[in-house]
Amino acid sequence: MKRNLLIILAAVLCAACLNRAPAERLHFKQNGFSIAPLEEAAKNDTYQALMMYLSFSDGFAPNVNVQSKPFTGTIDELATQSKQQLEQSGLKLISEKKLGPDTYVFECTGSYQSLALHLYVRSVLKAGRVYLVTATAVEKQWASTSAQLKACVDSFELDKGK
Repeated sequence: MKRNLLIILAAVLCAACLNRAPAERLHFKQNGFSIAPLEEAAKNDTYQALMMYLSFSDGFAPNVNVQSKPFTGTIDELATQSKQQLEQSGLKLISEKKLGPDTYVFECTGSYQSLALHLYVRSVLKAGRVYLVTATAVEKQWASTSAQLKACVDSFELDKGK
């Protein structure tokens, strides 16, 4: 009887340990490491949440970044505002697509600080904020990096219920 009680107690303790939620980590499997995210709750201003880079070449490191900022308009208003900002910045819109009621994707090119850049941007609206997920590379790098950069940007998802 005492032995059965010990076995049941050990099983309960093991189950409790197995059901404990693991700490959330960013995993970089190709490079053999993981790290806990550095994060704080976004306030009522722009929040740069994440920047990831590929190898540096041609004077630039292709990258993807995630930023959020307050925005209370619709996805159509965001698209109009984005096009106006592109035009003011001297960037050329290559393509654009509305993906449902809360997501807009566009691609553009242009020069910034003497670099010919190519950008791919996914904008997602949620609860009074817009999440901007942007891939950037110099034009010379775009052919070799665009598939990886776009796949990263397109993988962005908001947590359910947040």
